[in-house]
Amino acid sequence: MEIIELQYSIYCNSLDSSDSSFRIYLNEKLISSQIVTCGSGQRNSDIDSSKFIEGENNLIFVIDQGDYLINEIKLVNKLKENEARTYYFNINSRDFFDIQDGLKDVFLQMSFGKEGTKIAEIWVNDFIIYIDTDSSSFSEDISELVEEGENFIRVLPSNEFLIRSLRVTLE
Repeated sequence: MEIIELQYSIYCNSLDSSDSSFRIYLNEKLISSQIVTCGSGQRNSDIDSSKFIEGENNLIFVIDQGDYLINEIKLVNKLKENEARTYYFNINSRDFFDIQDGLKDVFLQMSFGKEGTKIAEIWVNDFIIYIDTDSSSFSEDISELVEEGENFIRVLPSNEFLIRSLRVTLE
């Protein structure tokens, strides 16, 4: 479901031969193996989140020969493309006329799990609402964005968070 990107910088101080074997282990399991030359630069490797264990994890870098410096090590969560969710709802003719006349309003209401920042683009038909909140709930008047008939809401998260409920209400 989730990919973790391992980012690091590698710098070669010295190497007697033209190249060396470079391996990365996560919890004693090989996750990357490559041949490196005496150069430097930013590197990255994708790791499936299922490779991590609950609690402490050990990351080990092994080089067969040479003198290398590995620093700026970071693990970055990356959501896969299929994390977007689309929800559909209908507005009948009578309700749509009431919305247009200002007699009723349409609200998008969402509640979230766990604390932390929730960042996402929320598409309501062809309009975008940006969300960046630490709150456990979000509410927005979407009366101007709905159409008569079928409508959709697509949530495109920029980070990982749980949507406990998503409701469209007519008030």
